[in-house]
Amino acid sequence: MVSSSIYISRKAARRFVDDFEASIRLPRSEDGPILHHVYGIGGVGKSTLLQHVRDTYKDDVLFVTATFDSSTLIDGPLSLMEHLYSQLPRNEWGDEVFTAQYKLFEETRRQLETEPENKRGTVSPEQTALVRKLVGIAAMFAASKLGLSEKDVNNVKGIAEDTASVAVSEKDRFEQLLKKHWATRKKKDLQDLMLDPIGKLTQAFAVGVIEKTKVRPIVIALDTYEKASSEFDAFLCKYLVGNAFNRSHNVRLNSALR
Repeated sequence: MVSSSIYISRKAARRFVDDFEASIRLPRSEDGPILHHVYGIGGVGKSTLLQHVRDTYKDDVLFVTATFDSSTLIDGPLSLMEHLYSQLPRNEWGDEVFTAQYKLFEETRRQLETEPENKRGTVSPEQTALVRKLVGIAAMFAASKLGLSEKDVNNVKGIAEDTASVAVSEKDRFEQLLKKHWATRKKKDLQDLMLDPIGKLTQAFAVGVIEKTKVRPIVIALDTYEKASSEFDAFLCKYLVGNAFNRSHNVRLNSALR
């Protein structure tokens, strides 16, 4: 039985490694890609190639990785960014903007879901149900900005109703809750975060990642990407590649899928 740790180079693999090295050495080259993509049938060596790249350049590049399988809890762009950012070196002086914003979002979502508007009585089932749809609502609006079809939006979150009418109705109700609830009342920046968590947190994620590239380049590696939903494709294409990150930044992405 051949050890899974053995790496056998092929012509296509060598070209991939050469292209990757060039983009790291000359990150601002107009010809260099931001995303390096490996594809092929199962067992051909995609994950092994990505691991070979990590082993070869581990002293020159900081790799952060995500694997889309049942062992991870990556169920959307927010949890993907949190998973990746947790692998980066932390500042010595405390929480960074992304970490603080992500914690604030999660804590505020919990408060909105489990605590009544004025801290008195009990939270209504309607309020709980509305807030539990928060991530789904955010995904719907992000999806519309990203250009996903209505069918894709429904597939992403299992929404059976008419997307447009449900989105408007839920958004209006949620905005009213944010204006009335003690946790978000008169806090415009926090309301904006809760209404557009993907946009706001992606911005904070990008700023933090780019800041850390002053030490050495950063590569985001996405393995078994064929198991990721179309939501991630749209997120990578419209939010990260060419938007949050471009050729002027010392950030690159590697992905592998069947």
